[in-house]
Amino acid sequence: MDAHIITWMEKIKAASHIKPTPAPETERPLAPLIQRLQKFIAGLPPEQRTQPQSLEFFRVSLKGRQGRQAQAGELGDILRKLGYTRLRGWRDGGFKATWHAPK
Repeated sequence: MDAHIITWMEKIKAASHIKPTPAPETERPLAPLIQRLQKFIAGLPPEQRTQPQSLEFFRVSLKGRQGRQAQAGELGDILRKLGYTRLRGWRDGGFKATWHAPK
């Protein structure tokens, strides 16, 4: 055999006992949105928990997939599951929807 093939085979044999090191974990996977939302709401001051809030108030506070904000549709569904109700109306010169905490 050629010399370069022999040295190549020797390098392969020498490297075969080396195990690849796993890549470092850059980010932990996010907890389900419902759990993160419940934790966020629990961390609010009591007077702020009972005030009507816009959907954007929740969206900017919760991280979504791929570093973005939480998706509005998914967040609205979870707020309904938690007992929140949405009131829509034209106020202060424009449309405004607010989410009200369960009583």
